[in-house]
Amino acid sequence: MSARPALLLLVAVGCTNAERSVSGELPAAGIVELEATIARGDLQVLGEEGADFELSGRAIGYGGGGSQAENRLAGVDVTFEAHDTKAVLESTSESKRTWVDLEVTGPSAIDLDLLVERGSLSVEGVTGHHLLTADRITSRALGGSVDLLATSGGLDVDIWPEPNGEVLLESAAGDVILRLPYGGPYDIEVVGDPAWDMIIDDLGFQTDYQEPGYFTGTVGDGSIRVIVYLNGGAFQLVESL
Repeated sequence: MSARPALLLLVAVGCTNAERSVSGELPAAGIVELEATIARGDLQVLGEEGADFELSGRAIGYGGGGSQAENRLAGVDVTFEAHDTKAVLESTSESKRTWVDLEVTGPSAIDLDLLVERGSLSVEGVTGHHLLTADRITSRALGGSVDLLATSGGLDVDIWPEPNGEVLLESAAGDVILRLPYGGPYDIEVVGDPAWDMIIDDLGFQTDYQEPGYFTGTVGDGSIRVIVYLNGGAFQLVESL
């Protein structure tokens, strides 16, 4: 007797969400660093020359009914304040069934110290010394020296290193795409996962060596150190757009 196909029963569970807008402004004069800690959410940082700081976005609470969603939303706290020479953004929540979707526009020359405990981080057009941590990190025209850690979703980053700077990328899981300008004086080492592909574009290397899960290459005097560690994903090194 042939087996009868199993029946899949789909049960619709009602879910509602409650939202409120989030906004704030800070003058950029005297501020040299943007620091952020986000419990759960997505954070985008945009650099504009001469800009002051402007925060916009929304906080969201989820629940099985309207009152439950509203109660969870009420437990979301977002603050944006100046502390000495830092602009400090913090988002906390009493419930795991909440999220924030935030955007900060600020000056293009500033240091970043950004932590998204669960969620994504995107940065564009900012130059300085940067320490970034999130599930997934993306960037365009991120200048200076950088230390990036992606905990689960990989990296897709475009880095413009400063002279004698350092680029450190680490990914616990997910693909990594690193874009660098052609011809910079790089000393690059990539330690990857031999089970995944590694694609390397020629950035003007005078010396290079590659084997499964590993690459090293130098350009010029190698005064810009680039170190990449990744696990559970493919790696691509390509020229900046």
